Amino acid sequence: MMKELRESFEGKGEMKGFIFTQLQKTDKCYLYEVKTEGHIGYEVFQHKINTHFNCISYPSSKAFGVWAWYFRDKNKAITKLKEITGHICKGCGSQISYDVEYCGECICEDDMDI
Repeated sequence: MMKELRESFEGKGEMKGFIFTQLQKTDKCYLYEVKTEGHIGYEVFQHKINTHFNCISYPSSKAFGVWAWYFRDKNKAITKLKEITGHICKGCGSQISYDVEYCGECICEDDMDI
């Protein structure tokens, strides 16, 4: 059985003193609230399986900007989560179905990576 990420935990090492709380989990990604003395931020990251340890991996600092992102604004974090899960258009942010990346109305075909 695959070991899932904990819903809440305290950071260790370079993240000592940070409290991580899972706010949302989908089949493609996670949203965690990160608290430390007087600061709150949000981490969104893709679902990555560590086959060596049979668990889901929490991103290291090297993953940020690649498959993990940090936001100070909760709404921006939620927008990124929706982008990863395929709920919003990458061009304009409007609601779209799961099987497309763009709504087809906000940008021309020349701007798409086709």
